[in-house]
Amino acid sequence: LPICRLVLRRMAQLDLDGERNQAIWLGLAEQKRAPTLHVALALAKLQRDATDTVGELEALAPVLSRLSFDAATAPLAAIAARRLVALEKKGDALLLWKKILFSAGLPEAQRVPFLREGIAAAKAAGEPDRAARWEEELQRLLPPPPPPKKPAKP
Repeated sequence: LPICRLVLRRMAQLDLDGERNQAIWLGLAEQKRAPTLHVALALAKLQRDATDTVGELEALAPVLSRLSFDAATAPLAAIAARRLVALEKKGDALLLWKKILFSAGLPEAQRVPFLREGIAAAKAAGEPDRAARWEEELQRLLPPPPPPKKPAKP
């Protein structure tokens, strides 16, 4: 990850210096050398800022190709899934949410908000059965509602 951090810093500096194309080329070269989620997302953002939708989708492809995520990488994958929703790639977004939610060791604190987003993605992608299964799981994870308050005695 140290080399990745250096590449990310250099990409950001190039972009700040008005050299966005150089930053994109650096990101593409790094992804070819050693693909990482961090560089994929940074590259996708640069492509988005350059209004290159095709480039943004290509930059997100390595995220989609991963088989699974852990607690550390799931939030990065969630960012990519949100971008896919924004780009109206509903099927790809749902595939990514499936991978995120099927990841072992995802803490409940992450799982609950991810389930909410996964449910929305499943509905948008036309998979109501998947949405219903995730909704059931979400209800099991949420605390029960508080009991109704009894009226105060006069």
